[in-house]
Amino acid sequence: MKFDIGKIIMAVAIIIVAVFLLMLGGCEKMSGPNLETECRFTTPISVMVYELDQSEMDSKWEYYNKIKLPPNVHPKGFSTYNLVTQQNALFVLKIRGQNDHDRIETIGHELMHSFCGDWHPKTVLTND
Repeated sequence: MKFDIGKIIMAVAIIIVAVFLLMLGGCEKMSGPNLETECRFTTPISVMVYELDQSEMDSKWEYYNKIKLPPNVHPKGFSTYNLVTQQNALFVLKIRGQNDHDRIETIGHELMHSFCGDWHPKTVLTND
């Protein structure tokens, strides 16, 4: 029985690539409920980002949301959309360094509102 070593190597390479691609697809962990609105990633958007300290954040949050914050509750960020200027505004806490994962994640969360609008159900404020 004669084997074509080139075909065997090609078959093994294809299997390895297929397994790798299947594993790579499973790397992204899906979490949370489905999006509440449809996202528009192909539409150009305009975004302004405002970095605030915690007292500024509390004040801006109460101003824009028209709700007094309960004691010891401090928002991490929020976003707004101006219908006249069609500009998105992200209000986020100042980043304390490259390992400030919580605040960096908040920027991404608020940016999603620029693409998806009110993309998640309303949540009760907690002091994380």
